[in-house]
Amino acid sequence: MTAASAEVLPGKEGNLAEFLPPKRGERVCFARSYDAAHLAKHPKQTVSSIKFSLAYFRHDPDEYRKDGQRNYYFKLEVRQRKRPNKTLSVVGDCFPGNGVIHCGVECDGGGIQVKWRDKPKSILIDLAATGRIRLDNCGGEENSVELTPGADDNTFLLTRTSEAACPIYDKW
Repeated sequence: MTAASAEVLPGKEGNLAEFLPPKRGERVCFARSYDAAHLAKHPKQTVSSIKFSLAYFRHDPDEYRKDGQRNYYFKLEVRQRKRPNKTLSVVGDCFPGNGVIHCGVECDGGGIQVKWRDKPKSILIDLAATGRIRLDNCGGEENSVELTPGADDNTFLLTRTSEAACPIYDKW
């Protein structure tokens, strides 16, 4: 993984620290798989499963940052009804916000907003607040997929997973 430009400075973590303490190697994951009954009630929902991982990573010191760059990284993994055997994913940075955290993708890949729903058990991912997120490639390449808000794809309620189901950032 390469360092992104969106460093979160010590003491500036804001509400990100509520999701995850700023300690190297810390991580948390939330997921949801929608069952047939839910999907039947929401026929326009394209997402059949979704997983959100958040990790704090402190890079090794270098000539530019003697204390090492600090970032909050996220990974979003999505399966869609029309691609039931393919997991689409994207990795980016998260930043503190006013009651939410903002997670974005480089290369004009859009993003999501995340907020607590039932702290620390569940979160709400808001796609409608940002308008879109690009999955599976940077720069509009032919294999990329734009996940956009739709009639039933605006917000997603996810529950916290076990630590075993939440890989460390180095293993993404």
